[in-house]
Order: sequence, then structure tokens, then C-alpha cells
Amino acid sequence: MIGADQTLNLAGALMDKARTVAQARRRLQDLRGCTHTLHTTVVVAQHGAVSWREAQTAKLTMRNFSDDFLEGYMARLGDGALWSLGSYFVEGEGIQLFRTNRG
Repeated sequence: MIGADQTLNLAGALMDKARTVAQARRRLQDLRGCTHTLHTTVVVAQHGAVSWREAQTAKLTMRNFSDDFLEGYMARLGDGALWSLGSYFVEGEGIQLFRTNRG
């Protein structure tokens, strides 16, 4: 059995997945221009015993994107924004929401 989950922390507040597209839009507005922490954990268990686990933490900084960019992004993503903890997908167009962090 494989289990995985994430938590998102913005300034000490843990965030759940948005329940509506309007909440997702507000979430992205809250994250705009800020750095948040994404914790990801994966666990593999066999016969009730954990055989492997991995936890990683990433600090992500969003660009200070415009309202026009946000509206276009939300129009294209639609209900898909409800599937992701931060209402974004870095695997696709959502990568444009982020600054490049080096160091």
C-alpha cells in the first residue's frame, strides 16, 4: 500500500484544498508575492508494516502576478484548481506563478 499527502503552510497557517473556484482564486491571491512551505510525505507499507517513508519540505515563492494573469489562469484551470492543495499545478501552466529560487 502506498500513501501520500501534503500540507501547505503560509505564515504559520495550514491550508486545506479549496472547496470552490472562488476559494481557489482567493487562495492564490493570498499566496501571491509570498513564500510558503509545502511538506510532502510518501509511505509504503506491506502487510501492515511500514517498509519505506520519505518526507520532503520545499519553500516556494510566488511572483507578484497581476489580477489579469490570475483571471486568465483561473479561467483555463477552472474546477481543476480544487484538485491541488495550493490551487496550482507546478507540473503545468502553474509554474508561471512562481519566481525562480536559486541558492
